[in-house]
Amino acid sequence: MRVILLLIELLVGTITSMSIAILAEKVVKRENVSVIDVLKIALSKWGGAFVTILLAGVIILAATLLLIIPGIIFSVNYVFVLLVIALRDKHGTSALAYSHDLVKGQWWRVFWYTLGMGLILWVLDLAIIYPLSKLTVNSYLLIAINFIPAIINNVYIVMLVVFFLNNELVHRRRRATVTEMETPPNIVKSPTGKRYPTVAEYLEISRKKKSALPKRSSSRGNAAKTAKKTAVKKKRTRNT
Repeated sequence: MRVILLLIELLVGTITSMSIAILAEKVVKRENVSVIDVLKIALSKWGGAFVTILLAGVIILAATLLLIIPGIIFSVNYVFVLLVIALRDKHGTSALAYSHDLVKGQWWRVFWYTLGMGLILWVLDLAIIYPLSKLTVNSYLLIAINFIPAIINNVYIVMLVVFFLNNELVHRRRRATVTEMETPPNIVKSPTGKRYPTVAEYLEISRKKKSALPKRSSSRGNAAKTAKKTAVKKKRTRNT
C-alpha cells in the first residue's frame, strides 16, 4: 500500500512540477496557453520523466556511495533534468546530457544559486508552518499546513525555470561565439552568398596590409638632419 501511495505522490508531484514549469515559460515568453493544454502536455511526458528521474537518481546515488563530492557534482549537473523534459521534449540520456551542457562552465554559479534559493524557501517554509503548528489544531489548519510546502515548491519551480532560461541563453551565446571563431572560411557566408572573412582571416589580412605599406626611408631622414646641421654651422660662421 505504501508503495502505491508513493507512486501516486510521485506521479502527481511530477505532473504538477512540469505543468508549473510549462506555464512559467509561457508567461515569461508572453504566450497564451490554457491550463488544460498544459496538463495534457505534462501528462504526455510523465513516462519519460519517470524513467529519466529514476536514471538520474541511480547515477547520483552511485556517485554518492563512492564519495560524497561526486554525488554533489552530479546533483548540480542534473538540476535542470525535469525542466529539460517538460520544456525541451527530451528524455533519458539526452535530457541528462542537455542539463549537463547547461551547467558546464558555470557549475559554481548554478550550485550557489540553487543552494541559496533552496535555503531561502526552506526558512520561509519554517517561518510559516512553525507558528501555525502552535495554534489550535483543526481540519482546516491541517489542510493549510499540508498545502504550504506544495506552494513553496511551486515557487521554487518558477524561480528555477527563470534561471534555466537564463542559463540556456548564456549557453547559446557562448556556442554562437565559439562557432563563429571556429567556422571554416568556406562556410561563413552572407545572405547573398558572398563569403565573409573569419576572425583569423581578418587578422591575417590586416597583418599583410601593414607589412605591404612602404617603409620610410632612413636615408632621407639622415640627409635632412645633415642639411639642417650644415645650415646651423654656416649661420654660426657668418655671425663670427
